[in-house]
Amino acid sequence: MFKKPKIIVILGSTSSGKSDLAVELALKFNGEVVSADSRQVYRGLNIGTGKITTAEMKGVPHHCLDIADPNERFTAMNWKTAAEAAIIARQVTNNLWRNRLLYIRACRRPRVSRG
Repeated sequence: MFKKPKIIVILGSTSSGKSDLAVELALKFNGEVVSADSRQVYRGLNIGTGKITTAEMKGVPHHCLDIADPNERFTAMNWKTAAEAAIIARQVTNNLWRNRLLYIRACRRPRVSRG
């Protein structure tokens, strides 16, 4: 049976230090970071989004960054699927989620099929 992971959610305004705090906590608790930023999911959009750099990650695995092309439609449900896959695939017990409340709320809701 899959054990529900322990999750720390970090919310805050732009440039408030969420990424630094997420990395610090991940290092302390041997965790990983699942980004919930609606713009940082796009490949190549680094400058205007404040996307964390490899050096700033300090070796902490990060998920849901650079997973979509800028010209494709990417919804909160797409993010939810990617985030759940990252968690389940690694059976991570400590995950840190940061930033966008819409994406975080999507994870709490069941999938709705539009047939």
